[in-house]
Amino acid sequence: MKTEALGTRRKGRELALKVLYQMEFRPTWSAGEKEDFVLSDTGPTAVKQFARELVEGVQRNRTVLDETISRLSTAWKLDRIGSIERNIIRIGCYEILFGGDVPPAAAINEAIELAKQYGSVEAGPFVNGVLDAVRKQCSSKEQ
Repeated sequence: MKTEALGTRRKGRELALKVLYQMEFRPTWSAGEKEDFVLSDTGPTAVKQFARELVEGVQRNRTVLDETISRLSTAWKLDRIGSIERNIIRIGCYEILFGGDVPPAAAINEAIELAKQYGSVEAGPFVNGVLDAVRKQCSSKEQ
């Protein structure tokens, strides 16, 4: 993957995180309001498109994502995980389970970077642990 594409995807993940975080507090956000929020970002069109794909994918698969996260984060109930960390894990989990073109290790690394930037001090290792469990679960199903 080219460095330019990597930067676009990283920025897209950041924007998707911001949208999903806002949705935690505004569950009745209309599609138009979400789109206005995405369009208010000053990034390139490719960033906005990738963010839309992630947000729509997380929303469409949220039940599966949340069940997977709940099952694999045994020490923490989903509602006890901080909103930022919960949405970072949802994005990473979506990319591992449904992303297709993103290697699981890359999805995990990107989620860890988001956690370091936006989450609590302990967020990186926690996100890593949950998403690595998701990756291992996927690997065992493929065998």
